[in-house]
Amino acid sequence: MGETKVLSTLDEIRAFSDPYRLEIISTLHQLRRPATVKQVAVKMGEVPAKVYYHMKKMEKVGLVRIVYTEEINGIIAKFYEPTAQIYRIVKEEIQPKWIDTILTEERQAYGALFDKNKNIFIKYAPDHPQNLHLASKVLYMSDEEAATLRKDIRQLLEQYQKPLSPEKKAYSLFSSLVCMEDK
Repeated sequence: MGETKVLSTLDEIRAFSDPYRLEIISTLHQLRRPATVKQVAVKMGEVPAKVYYHMKKMEKVGLVRIVYTEEINGIIAKFYEPTAQIYRIVKEEIQPKWIDTILTEERQAYGALFDKNKNIFIKYAPDHPQNLHLASKVLYMSDEEAATLRKDIRQLLEQYQKPLSPEKKAYSLFSSLVCMEDK
C-alpha cells in the first residue's frame, strides 16, 4: 500500500467522497490486512452485496485493489486493500468546468469524515474518560512550518499503525490542520 494517492479526476473524487465508501476504506484500514468483501461486510454489519457494489466502484478508480485471490470452499475469494494511507484531492489538476462539482464532493467527504469521528467520540468517550484527550488550539506558523508539522505527525503516527498485538487496544485519533487566513 502506498502512502499517498492523489485524486484529481471527477470519477476518483466522486468515488472517494461517498460516505459509505469512506467507511469501507476505514474498515479495510482497521482490519490491517487484505480482506474479502464478506469480511469487510461482517466487520461493518452490512450485507456483502452492498459492500461488493461499492468495492467494485472503488477498484475501478484505484481507491482499493485486489492483492491476491484464494479458493475458499470452491469459490475464488478476492482480498482487497486500500491503495494508500492518505488520499489527497488536488484541485489544480482538475478542469475548471468541474471545480464547483468537485468542491461539493470534497465538502461531502469532509463532512462524512467529521461525522464518522464525531460518532466514534460520542460512542466511546463516556466509557473511557481516563483515555480521553480533547484539544482545540490555534497555532501560528508559516506554510513551511505547517508542512513540517504535517510530516512530523504522519511519521509519529506510523509507529502506532502496525498490526495489533493482544496487549494493544485500538484508539481513534482525528486531527485537522487548516489555515484560517483568507488567500
